[in-house]
Amino acid sequence: MKKSKFSENQVVGVLREMAAVAKVGDTCRKYAISEVCYCQWKSKYAGMEVWQLAQMRELQAENSRLKKMYAELALVHEAFQDAVAKELFPRFRRSNSFRICTRHTGCPIVWVRPAGL
Repeated sequence: MKKSKFSENQVVGVLREMAAVAKVGDTCRKYAISEVCYCQWKSKYAGMEVWQLAQMRELQAENSRLKKMYAELALVHEAFQDAVAKELFPRFRRSNSFRICTRHTGCPIVWVRPAGL
């Protein structure tokens, strides 16, 4: 994807100027952008201030960091469940008819599905 020649702070400034000016086309020519680009900017940055953009970037970075942490923890959790299932319940290892739950007590509890279901 092509990088914009305008920073997000500059985009907010251009949008503020365009809101004050009646003719969008003239301002688009002044900054050498298309009206399509203006519409995209307006949909993305309308009503935002510079400090809000900085806050949004921080929140996006934190969100991506938390998603990575969750993915790693989910893999570790699944590996632990597999290890516990293989050690404690070897006869159920090949079937998918059980699930280990450690949610409430911290000790593994196994729910076995009846054979008829």
